[in-house]
Amino acid sequence: GQVDDLQPYFTFDDLRERVEKKCKNIAYVSAEPKKENGKEFFKFNKAVLLSGLNFEKFIDCIKKGLIVYDIRLGAYRSGKMMGKPHDHGSGFRVLKRNLNTVFDVQEL
Repeated sequence: GQVDDLQPYFTFDDLRERVEKKCKNIAYVSAEPKKENGKEFFKFNKAVLLSGLNFEKFIDCIKKGLIVYDIRLGAYRSGKMMGKPHDHGSGFRVLKRNLNTVFDVQEL
């Protein structure tokens, strides 16, 4: 087929399955990076549990702009692939400022 023949989309059944399986409980961890002798280390300083998102709330949050679809395309910045496109994987994103609205947040 040609590119014009492609029909990329998510069905509501696909979305429901992913939301209910992958978004039931999410751990959100923040860390501070540090480099030592050319190696990168992380100091984890906070973890929270995000829960309470069901499919109906997911759709409502999309309508309200609290959850957005994110196309994450970029280009390699260095190395032998420098300048070539890289697909980081598209998906749905919740901005940090909206976490308390979209999820029930519990500090661990």
